Amino acid sequence: MRGVGIDTSHEAIAQAKAHVERNPGSTQLLRFEVRSITEPLPLPDASVTLVLDMMSSHVLLRAEREALCAEILRVLKPGGWLFFKSFLLDEDQNAARMLKENPGPEEGMYMHPEIGVAEYVWTEENLREFFAAPDRSLGEGGNHFIIHKIEKSFKHKHTDGSAWKRRTICAYLEKS
Repeated sequence: MRGVGIDTSHEAIAQAKAHVERNPGSTQLLRFEVRSITEPLPLPDASVTLVLDMMSSHVLLRAEREALCAEILRVLKPGGWLFFKSFLLDEDQNAARMLKENPGPEEGMYMHPEIGVAEYVWTEENLREFFAAPDRSLGEGGNHFIIHKIEKSFKHKHTDGSAWKRRTICAYLEKS
């Protein structure tokens, strides 16, 4: 397996590298970069089988999320997969409160009161609309992705067993 890990956090990249170094044989196959995901991905067209967006694109504005989606589509091979996980608004009272009390720069975004970063929260409906939007390059009626499965979390727990307020949504998406 070969891969590229991208994160804006130097600490996250350092942890990823340390984890890989503890697993002999994989260090030369994985590359890590500290950079923004708003820039073009450093990969050739149709070169990737799997993309993971694990709780990263929720800090992007709509136009940036659209550009990242286009980049993912560009680098994915036909039939390639995107595993997507992000924050969920549906039935999340904390997220609804944050949207009301700390509105962000766009609809569906709030300003996190502790870290001062805008965060987007998805609904299942807008996730389906966003990822299955028509792609004119695929011909009439073509879609960006086929959505195979959507899962929503219900209760997260801290290590001490107490409830955690944030809900998440995961989607298994195949490039059509």
